[in-house]
Amino acid sequence: AQHLWGDSEATILLRLPPRAPAVSLRLVQITDAHISESPLEAWERPHAERMHGAFRTAQLPTNGSSVQPVSVFRELVDLALAAQADVVALSGDVVNFPQAQTAAWVAQMLNSSLRHHHGHQAGKIVPYLF
Repeated sequence: AQHLWGDSEATILLRLPPRAPAVSLRLVQITDAHISESPLEAWERPHAERMHGAFRTAQLPTNGSSVQPVSVFRELVDLALAAQADVVALSGDVVNFPQAQTAAWVAQMLNSSLRHHHGHQAGKIVPYLF
């Protein structure tokens, strides 16, 4: 295998058996989104309040500006579509606390947003996994 990294992308070249057809897969990985979209229920507060509050907004290490992980997640999903990803992989902590409302929001966002709207791929859904 050969690995090539740039500022915004990585390429991994695998040596396949001599008769295998060449294949290509464009994968976009979104990791550690830490989404806290819903207000916490009273019974959730003892377990989740600290993390919920910590990730409502975050500071970018590059310039110190404040961002909301929910907004950044939406932008990354849009970026995956613009990059013509073949698949989107979600890893790490997608949500801060496994709230049904937040998990449903993430699924709805992915199901409605990862769909090509123009060109020869119009209507095609980009699969995701996590």
